[in-house]
Amino acid sequence: NPAVAVIRLPHISNFTDFDPLLAIDDLEVYFLEKIQTLGAFKAVILPGSKNVAGDLGHIRERGMDQEIIDYARQGGTVVGICGGYQMLGRELSDPHSIETSDGTIKGLGLLEIDTVLAPEKTLVKQQGIHLESGEKIVGYEIHHGKTSNNRHHVLQFDNGETCGSRSADQRIWGAYLHGIFDQDSFRRWFIDLLR
Repeated sequence: NPAVAVIRLPHISNFTDFDPLLAIDDLEVYFLEKIQTLGAFKAVILPGSKNVAGDLGHIRERGMDQEIIDYARQGGTVVGICGGYQMLGRELSDPHSIETSDGTIKGLGLLEIDTVLAPEKTLVKQQGIHLESGEKIVGYEIHHGKTSNNRHHVLQFDNGETCGSRSADQRIWGAYLHGIFDQDSFRRWFIDLLR
């Protein structure tokens, strides 16, 4: 059975994003709290976070950042949801000191994106399609901040907006949509791809 790793963050948000994956009989989902080699996993998922800067620091302190980067460089699939998506980028700026007094923090650098945290929060129900698969997706966009330089979009919403970013080979991707795995057909497509 394919195995997927979810990085357990101290400030994890929207834990229910993974309920649909946990319900699949022939998929093993592991929540990782400490450093370990990721080679056995078909995908590594960075979940949403109520404090992206703090959780990025937590990952760094434990050396998990380098494990994730090495896993990606060796051809692994890495997915970021919301705060996890922001972590995949080059940098996270916090000019209003919402989460940190450090100003700008380096991301994992796996996607060519940059995020600026903003005081106003986006909270919108969205539906549309996942561009690579053409499958329908529905969920909630809940986040502080704007992400720029996302050239390869992941989602196209019915209102015409696009969301997310991916690497050229499509193995590394992230988006601001909580509940992305709720739709059966998209979830099946994602799992089949891992197999």
